[in-house]
Amino acid sequence: MVFEKNEGLRVLFAGGGTGGHICPAMAVVEALKERDPKTEVLFLGTGRAVERKLLEGAGLPYEVAAPTRMDRRLRSLPGLLGGAAKGLAKAFSAIKRFRPHVVLGLGGYGQVPGVVAARLLNIPYALFEPNRVPGRANRLLSGGAKDIYIQWAGTETMLRKPERAVRTGTPVRKQALATLSQDEARRELGLPLSKPVLLIVGGSQGAKPLNDWAEQVFETVRRPRFSIIHLAGSGDSARSLNRVYERAGVAHAVFPFRADMGPLYAASDLVFCRAGGATLAEVTAAGLPSIAVPYPHAVDDHQRANARSLGAGALIREQTDLGMGTFDEIAECLSTGRQLEELARHSRAIGCPDAAMEVAKRLEMLAGVTSASV
Repeated sequence: MVFEKNEGLRVLFAGGGTGGHICPAMAVVEALKERDPKTEVLFLGTGRAVERKLLEGAGLPYEVAAPTRMDRRLRSLPGLLGGAAKGLAKAFSAIKRFRPHVVLGLGGYGQVPGVVAARLLNIPYALFEPNRVPGRANRLLSGGAKDIYIQWAGTETMLRKPERAVRTGTPVRKQALATLSQDEARRELGLPLSKPVLLIVGGSQGAKPLNDWAEQVFETVRRPRFSIIHLAGSGDSARSLNRVYERAGVAHAVFPFRADMGPLYAASDLVFCRAGGATLAEVTAAGLPSIAVPYPHAVDDHQRANARSLGAGALIREQTDLGMGTFDEIAECLSTGRQLEELARHSRAIGCPDAAMEVAKRLEMLAGVTSASV
């Protein structure tokens, strides 16, 4: 599809399923539309609940290709094509109607129908990889990609064409960037101004082990010297945690899910989190110190690799070791602040708050848009 200067750029986003796939894509949409309001987008995803909630909430158009969860034995490109067959027809139909100039694959098997269809139709496509260890779908599809946008140094060595990897960082939504002062954010969240704040976040779907840790600890701890913001992942978990924190006398703000993370990051002094690529991109863009708890069953153990790539920007703690000792460590960090300052300095050095704009510019280049035409 040749780009004509009198029309808006059309970008198809292939894949989804989790906030880690969708939120960076939404950040790129923001940047594209900021550069040219005529830009049109279409998401071709999996239909999973988090995906629907995010895209419908933002008013972004999307269609569902057959969810593609591949058998782990299928390690070849032919195997990938076979597993994607159910979604390919829908992808071809969507591309025929939408006529994208460029396609961005969002990682994971949900992107396969859209990316494969683009490749067969000779539409340029790029891939997005937020993790230090690229997923199998991205490794197999990287050979035909024009660009692969990565977060971490070293990821390119595991791709078929490492020379096409571009270290842009992971795009972060404006909603996730702090625009309020710490005091303003705490007032908005109903938290005391004088106490440090711990933010607990397990990703867009929460993390049960982090929730369980908080419930167990605050069944015994009373009136700690810090406040808590907690993204619980579900309404039931949020209600349960609210009761626990109320009994413990903890100043708190608990949410099942929240799209506008900016005030939460602005209010916080320390983040206790999983080590998903998108989560760490937001934490480092905010320049916050973190204690990262890698999900131990992640494919290729990629969350541990992500956490290690933070270097001196985070402390890493194993899920199996969470307990009262973890609470004591958090309380000490928040009370003294000395270790937090050093962690925050390294976190800021890693963060890429301008990644969305960089990716938007590169997608325009792939589509044949010149700076004079946008």
